[in-house]
Amino acid sequence: MSRKLVLGVVLLAGFGLVAGCEEAKKTSPQSGKETGDKIKDLGDKAKAVAEKAGEKVKDVGEKASEKAKDVGEKAKDAAEKAMKEGKEAALKTINDTLPKLEDKIKSLSGDKLKEATSKLEGLKKLIEDFKNSDAASWETTKEKLMKAYDELKKLVGA
Repeated sequence: MSRKLVLGVVLLAGFGLVAGCEEAKKTSPQSGKETGDKIKDLGDKAKAVAEKAGEKVKDVGEKASEKAKDVGEKAKDAAEKAMKEGKEAALKTINDTLPKLEDKIKSLSGDKLKEATSKLEGLKKLIEDFKNSDAASWETTKEKLMKAYDELKKLVGA
């Protein structure tokens, strides 16, 4: 009896194994195809996510670029305002004393009158150059202007 039982169990296990392998053979191509389809779907989803991320990065980059432009424009405006105020401050002193210098020049005579008149014309030309100077050259123009102004003041005795 134990032989029959062992033989029955072995045959049952053998048939089960053969039937299981046959079933596995039948489903393997399908499950492989399904797995391939799942991998393809996951690849497509990953591609879509990457494209969305790329669009978001592009949007962030554009916003950052706009912010940088705004900051640059504000800095440029601030620099122009500071330059304008600096020019006005430098010209205020000269413009306030210019009528007095012209009166003193009128009281001069001879070579001093000629020299002072020439320096006054040069000073007026430098004033115009200074008013029209750009950010790169206004400091050097200011130095020339102040030097000419001081020379004229010494010449007329102001």
